[in-house]
Amino acid sequence: MTSVASDRPQPGSSAVETTPEEKHQLDLDWTRVFKECKIPTECADNLSFRKAIRETRPGYELPTKEEMGKYF
Repeated sequence: MTSVASDRPQPGSSAVETTPEEKHQLDLDWTRVFKECKIPTECADNLSFRKAIRETRPGYELPTKEEMGKYF
């Protein structure tokens, strides 16, 4: 029996790959959060916010304000 957690990188590992499909879905999800919570898309370009997302999910880069505009 394979655990889902076994597919995840080990703690302290910085090697995380985000497939194009995962990137697309994550971009949609984040755009939806911004829209539904009425968060200005300018916040997506905030360096501290982008760093926090990058540290939470290494290998994933949050879409920029301009990229989020494509989903609205």
